[in-house]
Amino acid sequence: VQEGRWEPVGAMWVEADCNLTSGEPLVRQLLYGKRFFEREFGVNVRSLWLPDVFGYSWALPQLLRKAEVDGFFTAKIGWNKQNPFPHSTFWWQGVDGSEVLAHLSFHPHLYNIQLTPKDVREAWRRFRQKGVSRYLLLPFGFGDGGGGVTRDHAANLELLQDLPGLPRLRPGAVQEFFDTVRDENGALPTWNNELYFEYHRGTLTSQAAVKRANRKTELALREAEYFSSLAHLQGLRYPAAELEAAWKKLLTNQFHDILPGSSIPEVYEDALRDFEQATSAAESAKEQALAHLIGKTRDRGNQLLVFNCLSWNRTDVARVKLDVPAGKEPEILSAEGKPVPCQVLENADGSATLLFLAADVPALASKVYTVHFREAEGEAKPGASVPEHFETEFFSVTLNELGEISSLVDKRTGRPVLSAPGNVFQAFLDYPHAWEAWDIDEDFEDHPLGPVEPVAQRVLSDGPVATVVETTVRLESSTITQRTFLYKRLPRIDFDTEIDWHESRVLLKVAFPLNVRTRQAAYEIQFGAIERPTHRNTSWAAAQYEVAGQRWADLSEPDYGVSLLNDCKYGHDARENVLRLSLLRSPYPPPPEDAGMGAQWNRPADQGKHRVVYSLYSHPGTWQDAHTPRAGWELNVPLSVVRVETTAHSEAPGVGASFVRIEPDSPVILDTVKKAEESEDLILRLYESEGRRVQVKLVPGFAFTRAYETNLLERQEQTLPSRDGEIPLQFGPFEVKTVKLMLR
Repeated sequence: VQEGRWEPVGAMWVEADCNLTSGEPLVRQLLYGKRFFEREFGVNVRSLWLPDVFGYSWALPQLLRKAEVDGFFTAKIGWNKQNPFPHSTFWWQGVDGSEVLAHLSFHPHLYNIQLTPKDVREAWRRFRQKGVSRYLLLPFGFGDGGGGVTRDHAANLELLQDLPGLPRLRPGAVQEFFDTVRDENGALPTWNNELYFEYHRGTLTSQAAVKRANRKTELALREAEYFSSLAHLQGLRYPAAELEAAWKKLLTNQFHDILPGSSIPEVYEDALRDFEQATSAAESAKEQALAHLIGKTRDRGNQLLVFNCLSWNRTDVARVKLDVPAGKEPEILSAEGKPVPCQVLENADGSATLLFLAADVPALASKVYTVHFREAEGEAKPGASVPEHFETEFFSVTLNELGEISSLVDKRTGRPVLSAPGNVFQAFLDYPHAWEAWDIDEDFEDHPLGPVEPVAQRVLSDGPVATVVETTVRLESSTITQRTFLYKRLPRIDFDTEIDWHESRVLLKVAFPLNVRTRQAAYEIQFGAIERPTHRNTSWAAAQYEVAGQRWADLSEPDYGVSLLNDCKYGHDARENVLRLSLLRSPYPPPPEDAGMGAQWNRPADQGKHRVVYSLYSHPGTWQDAHTPRAGWELNVPLSVVRVETTAHSEAPGVGASFVRIEPDSPVILDTVKKAEESEDLILRLYESEGRRVQVKLVPGFAFTRAYETNLLERQEQTLPSRDGEIPLQFGPFEVKTVKLMLR
């Protein structure tokens, strides 16, 4: 490396998937990747080398620029099936307006060019920017990703360097190429959108267990760092080494053939073990932090601390497992002694969960409740006959025997939410022409299966918090058991769904035909959102028949809309007014290379039991007016309930008082709290979530000496003014900011 014969590129911990990985893990890919290269080789890698990833999020340019990366290379988009990408060298503009210099290889051999005269001539023929740039990157060699140079390659390079009739060849480094093109200052085109890959759409859904484990591990690490930071302020050692090791297990399994579901089965045995170990480490760190903050006795006592780990005040249903004495029923009282709506929900394993409405829990703080038991009043037992019609504060709902919503009226507007029955399971034969674990073909809707058949339905619980209807249906050889939560005082309907799946080469979706007309659907991406067409007017729009979304997708008119939230899924589609979420697909996984052509495993993917929670969140106004990003966070980060005997430490920041306040109420979200990599200071990662320009004040609930804005690598510090403990911040649309607070 020091001699210049090897060039470290990549910048990330692994060649990560960029659709499924969420925002902070993408940051950590860059943070830990760049730190590795700097420590091992003394090199600040400035080029992101992702030749083989299945699409590139619109969030990437901003993250790259804020991680000191200014060059981006890929070859995968050159595969596009329907629409050849128009540029070879271009400025890629991100969701916030940041730009990075990008280069795309269109050669048929991508990054495995063999340096024959034909190869060189074909590369130049396909180069799209001949009129504005004289330079083309020609990656050659063997290997998945290229770079495996042989003596023959070296000999060919020497022979072809000045061969008449061919472009002049010059050996060099990737970063040298980007610097040369930048210095050339040509009128390069700009691409202001995601880099959507017109293949491998099935990787948004394949291997559901791994995708669920990925989401849950990401969130477990977020909470571990948050609570560890709170305890760090109170003198507990921050478990930096333990959490970094857990992060690296997560990041390794976000490699672009593991997380997308395109590896052999043995990989997923290892991946699920790694996710479990990372989650266990995160939960252990959280437990140690809570023990330091509020004491070790938390399995008994009649006080309930309800933690809100999100940066806005929220009202939501809290859940805690509880042993209810025979003949008794629980009663919840607020800190002021007022009764709080609550009810008991029986679980399939015989245990009981207490549901109660936690109102206006402060941002990044907790609220205290007390539980007592009184004589039961003989309320209705579960299993009563199921009425068709239900009323809540927000909705009039009609369910049919399949658990589908036959009718849904929003009482706030008097408007029907659906144009046809919603929550409809749809199954399709899913046997793509090639790349079975990777692809969903564009004609999948021509091969429907089903419909589902009713098996059983009952009212599982009916109380002041929610009516819970349990419905079981059958699809071919599989069963789906769903608990529909009709909350009495929340504008959200949850569908807690367990699927016992025994299908082969079948794609399962759930559909909601909405009473909304719009040409664009919005989807969450990392630290922002993207709009994609609901029509098929152009070949570019038609190619996006399956797209990525993180925690939510939405169809909105100017005065009304509907969001579909989820807790572990990524594949979506929106066609006209129908919004769908992909739940499962069961391709045969790829066989080992030594199994021979045409070989396949005798067991398709995703057999067995799966769980997903998705939610319907209708709203007056647009998704921005309704703060849909917050709703997506709330589904994924439920209120955390801890049972205690005393709240002696209740004034600690994050417990009784808010750890940080963001004023005024705004679309700025505090995503991450952690200890700094090189000091005992705290790092806060925030982003603007709705595409607005906003000014806010950051008000920490603890003492600090100075505040800085840094890049994602926690350097390039710029002093932030602070007055009376308040730090003013100005955000552009979808801007990510990193704030460092010096504690001493």
